[in-house]
Amino acid sequence: RPIALYLPGLDCFGISGAQQFNDLSNEFELWRMSITTNDRTSFNTLVSTVVQFITDITTTSRNKGRKIILVGESFGGLLAPIVALKIRAMEKKEQKRQQKLNEENKKGSILKGMVLVNPATSFDDTNW
Repeated sequence: RPIALYLPGLDCFGISGAQQFNDLSNEFELWRMSITTNDRTSFNTLVSTVVQFITDITTTSRNKGRKIILVGESFGGLLAPIVALKIRAMEKKEQKRQQKLNEENKKGSILKGMVLVNPATSFDDTNW
């Protein structure tokens, strides 16, 4: 089963997505990121933390070769594409390194896909 990593919206816990978590868990190994309400981590640091988490879990012997699906809701819908771009840039850098060393790359991308649920792209247009 692929791993689905849920990146929450402004509620920081994924409360709005919680009703679907049981169904998603039937198809995916579901992981949910949460952020405490007093956490003031910068966006860039948050991106780096999520990238490092994905790198860590996909390199363990239990998860080696498994793919990740990013599920970003609201604020998480802004975070997910940046995380995906960072991971892809890291993978391309590794591919170039392997080409220089004439190593064969059979790994492919650790990302299987991305789902954006109501991404917070029109925040400036909201009434609040």
